[in-house]
Amino acid sequence: KNLWLPFKVFYSLMFKKNERVLSPIAKKLLAEAATKLKSRPTCSLIFIGYPNATKHEQALCQRRLESIKIYFIERLGISSDRITTNCEIRTGDNNTIDIKCDN
Repeated sequence: KNLWLPFKVFYSLMFKKNERVLSPIAKKLLAEAATKLKSRPTCSLIFIGYPNATKHEQALCQRRLESIKIYFIERLGISSDRITTNCEIRTGDNNTIDIKCDN
């Protein structure tokens, strides 16, 4: 059961295989997202990664999610209480992180 169904995909970020570093394009997309979020103060976010079932892939997913979350909080000024992260095993492309918003 997917608890995040009411959330709509806001942005999707692609990572290079086995990388967790945010690319300049990803940073630009995140800045655009933050600008929109600041005008929607009630919007809650969920960052979702889609790793394979291996421990390596799950750990990489968590590191990617943490990189995005830290960037949103420290660089873009989005409050941490608006952000939830989740890795969903084998439900999407394992190099993609979706950023979803509830409204």
